[in-house]
Amino acid sequence: MAGLGVLVVVIFALAGHWLDGLGRMLRIPRWRAPMLGIAFLGTSPLLLSTVGLESYLAVTLMLGLAHYTVAGRRWASGVLAGLLVLTRPDLAVVSLVGVLAGGRNGWRVAVSAAGTALPWFVLSWLWLDSAVPDTMLLKAGLTWGQWNYGTGVLLWQPIFPSAVILSVLPAAIGLLALPFWIRSRVRPVGLVLGVGALAHGAAFLMIGTAPFHWGTTPRWWAGSVCF
Repeated sequence: MAGLGVLVVVIFALAGHWLDGLGRMLRIPRWRAPMLGIAFLGTSPLLLSTVGLESYLAVTLMLGLAHYTVAGRRWASGVLAGLLVLTRPDLAVVSLVGVLAGGRNGWRVAVSAAGTALPWFVLSWLWLDSAVPDTMLLKAGLTWGQWNYGTGVLLWQPIFPSAVILSVLPAAIGLLALPFWIRSRVRPVGLVLGVGALAHGAAFLMIGTAPFHWGTTPRWWAGSVCF
């Protein structure tokens, strides 16, 4: 528990640092981005239900990817993109969006991401007999009767009505705000966090997995950032 507490504090500090940097680059009033972002991170029922899993780390790395994309630091963006894949292989779609957001220098993001992630996948293949976690393979095509990833909200809403509303509403508003976030000056943020979140959701629909609530977390939270 002590180790988990330290890890969460470090993750929150990184998230606040990258949110502050994004706010400065996008000329958002001082402290607004980190204060609102950390407040959401610390109060979202969906995120709080995943403490101890990789969700907080995933959303923080997505913030880092957006930060370095806006800053034009392609090699650093690639490192964050590679770390996203190592955190959860399904987040490779977000990393791909980060590569595309790099524009003409996107190849640098791709090379840096490959250099960060591929060594582990090679070692995992040689030492553990699988390049990807077994849990990813087991969840592909897994459904709970009539419930799947696309209908998961309908499953959880009667059980946790307030938590579902508080988790989904910001993401829905973020989706409506996405056209604003793909304007030229702020486009990298909209691409990485908004389009990346949509791509992540589409990937889960294609995999056809069950509606595990922690699987939705990076997508919902990243979409909420657009709000």
